[in-house]
Amino acid sequence: MPRNRFLNATGLTMLAGVVVSAQHDSRTLADRMSGLNLSALAPGSDRKGIAEAVDVLDNYTLGFLYYSLSPESVKSAFKDFLKSVEAARVDQQLGANPSTGASSSVVAKAGLTSLVSFALETGAIAQTVDQNVVTLHANGDGLFRFLSGQDVIAPCVSGRLSCKPRWASGLDLSASFNISNGGTKTLTGQTTGTAAPVDISTIFNNHQFSSATAQYAILNKRDLRSKAYHDSFLKWFGANKVTLTAAGNQLLTSVSTLFDPMQKSPEYSEWLTTTRDAITKAIAANPKSVPDVFDTQLKDLAAKMRVLDDQFDSKLQGLEQAYARYFATQDQLGRNMITAPQLLILATYSEPPLQPKIINTKFSFAMSPGSRDLAACGNAPPTSKTQPLDLTNGPACANPGTFTINGGIDVYQTEEPTGVAQNTSRLRDAQVAIQFDRPLGAATSPAQLSIGAYYQYQRNPGIFTVPSGATTIPNGGIPLTPAGTTVLTNTKGSLYVAQAMITLQLPAAGLRMPIGISWSNRTDLVRGNEVRGHIGFIFNSEGPLLSAR
Repeated sequence: MPRNRFLNATGLTMLAGVVVSAQHDSRTLADRMSGLNLSALAPGSDRKGIAEAVDVLDNYTLGFLYYSLSPESVKSAFKDFLKSVEAARVDQQLGANPSTGASSSVVAKAGLTSLVSFALETGAIAQTVDQNVVTLHANGDGLFRFLSGQDVIAPCVSGRLSCKPRWASGLDLSASFNISNGGTKTLTGQTTGTAAPVDISTIFNNHQFSSATAQYAILNKRDLRSKAYHDSFLKWFGANKVTLTAAGNQLLTSVSTLFDPMQKSPEYSEWLTTTRDAITKAIAANPKSVPDVFDTQLKDLAAKMRVLDDQFDSKLQGLEQAYARYFATQDQLGRNMITAPQLLILATYSEPPLQPKIINTKFSFAMSPGSRDLAACGNAPPTSKTQPLDLTNGPACANPGTFTINGGIDVYQTEEPTGVAQNTSRLRDAQVAIQFDRPLGAATSPAQLSIGAYYQYQRNPGIFTVPSGATTIPNGGIPLTPAGTTVLTNTKGSLYVAQAMITLQLPAAGLRMPIGISWSNRTDLVRGNEVRGHIGFIFNSEGPLLSAR
C-alpha cells in the first residue's frame, strides 16, 4: 500500500476519525467533501489531474473516510488525544488574579480555560488579611458554544467557519468572592488628619465580593482550538514520516485490510474509469454539478466495498480501534505541542478588605526556553521497521516548561492621601513577577513544579479604613479611633515574594490541587517577614469535556 495513504490516515485522527454509524449526518456536502481535491475537478483540469483526484483509495484516504463515515468518533479520537495535551498544560490561569493579593500564585498566567473553571484558594501572597477565595472563570467563545449546543473544542477537516475559534475564544471573564470564617487582625498606622499613632484590633468575617477580571489573549497559539495548534500538529507529522511509518505498523495493517480488497479488484478499476468520465462530462456541461456527480460516485464506491467484503463494517470498527491505540501512545507528542509564545492583557477591579477600591492593569507573556520548530521534534529514522516510535530518538523534545512574565500597575478608584501635606494620588504601586512551570518528572507525571518571584514597589504608604467594632490596643492611652477614619501605614517601598509550589492533578476529572509555600518581606499593610502556606482546589471543565462521548 502506498505510503501516502498511511500519512493521510494518520492525519485523519487529528481532524476526522472514523466510526460505523447509521445515524443522521448533519454535515453539508461541502463539509463532507472537504478532504477531497475538488480544486482538481474544475474547468481547465487535465485528464491526469482528474484521474489523480478521483483515485480516493490511494491518494485521499483521509478525505474518503471523512466523506463516508459519521464524524462522531472524530470527537472521541480527537478528545482522547487532546486529554493528554491538556494534562501537560502549565499555562492556564484558573484561580484568582494575583493583582488582588488574594491569589495563591505570584503570576497571572497567559493561558485561558476553554469553557469554565472553578477555584478555591487560601494563602494570599501579598494581603495582610488572608482569606479563602472562590474564583469562577468563563471563556466567551466556549460558553457561547456550550449554551448553543455546539462542540466547545470542535474537530475540523477544512477549517470551516463553524469550527474556527471566534474572537471571543480569547476573552475570559472571572469573579472572586471571600468565603472566610471570622479572624482577628492587628493593624498599626497613623491617622491622616492628626498623624496620631493608631493600633487597632478588628475581627474579619467577610463573605463578600472580592474582585472581577476581564482578560483577552492577544496571542494564544497554545489554545487547543486554534488553527495554529492544528497546523503545528500536521507539520510535525509531515516531518516525521519515516518514524511514524515504523510506529504505525498496526494502523497501517488496519488501513490495508479495509481498502486493499477493493483497490485490487477489477471493480475499482471500472469505478475509476466511470467516475473519471462522469466528472469530465460534468465539467464540460455544468461545472457546478461536479460535487453532486462526485457524491453519487462516492456513494456507489462505498456500496461496492460493502458488497465485495461482507466484513467491511467490522474491519472499519477495527480501524477505529487501531487509531485509538496508536494515538494512545502519542502522549509525548501532545505534550510537546504546548510551547508557543502567548500574550495576555487583563484588567481587574478589586475590593480588598478595609482598603480603597483598586483597579489593576497588567500584561502576561509566556514562553518556553529553547522553543523551536516542533516539526523537528523526534525527527530521527528508526533502526528497524518494527521499532516503536520514540520521540526522544532525535533532537530533544521533552516539554521544556514555561516562563511567565507579568508587569502591571495598581491605581485607586478615587484620589487617596499620600501622607505628604494635602497631596493625593490615584497611583498605588507597580509590580513585576516571573514564574517557571513544568511537569515534574516524566511526561506522564501527575505533578507540576512552579517556582516564582514577585516584586512590588509601593509609591505611597498603604491605606486602611478603621472598621466598625475595631478596638484600640493599649498604647500610651491613645483614644479609640472613630470608625471610618483613614489610616496610613508604614509600608511605602518594596515588597518581595518568593514562592515554590507543586500542583497535583487528575486530568480526566479536571481537578488540580496546588500546594506551596511563600516568603515575603512584608504584606500590603504590615511590615515584617511573612511565611505562608498555600493550597487550592481547582476544577477545569476541559478534562470532563474531553472525556465526554
